Amino acid sequence: MSSLLTFPSTDKRHAWWQVTAVALCANAANIVGSGSFGGDTDYFEHLKKPSISPPAWSFAPVWAFNHVTSAWANARILGAPAHTPHRSTILGLEALNWGLFASFGWMYFRKRSPTLGAANTALACATSLASAALTARVDRRSAALLVPRCAWLGLATYVSVCVARDNPDGLFTGSLVASDLPQNTSHSEHETRGGHPTQSVSTG
Repeated sequence: MSSLLTFPSTDKRHAWWQVTAVALCANAANIVGSGSFGGDTDYFEHLKKPSISPPAWSFAPVWAFNHVTSAWANARILGAPAHTPHRSTILGLEALNWGLFASFGWMYFRKRSPTLGAANTALACATSLASAALTARVDRRSAALLVPRCAWLGLATYVSVCVARDNPDGLFTGSLVASDLPQNTSHSEHETRGGHPTQSVSTG
């Protein structure tokens, strides 16, 4: 079907309030967990990242957009009749995604753990794809609203796995500060020695 069944406007308003509260709490938890708004940019800039990694300034506007579209989709599903197919599963997956976003800052910036950050991002990507697929069976408009988040998390998963592979991990190898990290450079810029790239950090 192309859209959900019609439901009372009071239910829609109630759904919007609930979703907005969840989104605000998730963002607040992410900021508190990171220790600052936007995370530790000095730490992030010093991480060795692949050449396709988005610039640090792009994350805030992209996630703001993703949160608006996700909240819109969530409100449509939440406000749908309780007997709507897959409704409970979709809402469960979306709740998990908000929880993963809320905890990302603590994992990545507070604990300086690219490994946990990569695991968090990969799980968020998988659950977002599953949520979008189920949502498409119920409401194509809501599913379309989830596509930008799925696309961004697909890119973020690749980048975060590369970062976890090429940088030390503060949680598993000890506390790190930005000065402990290699300067940010793409793999194509590594110096070579004996025909092989030189590795400035252990890839574990």
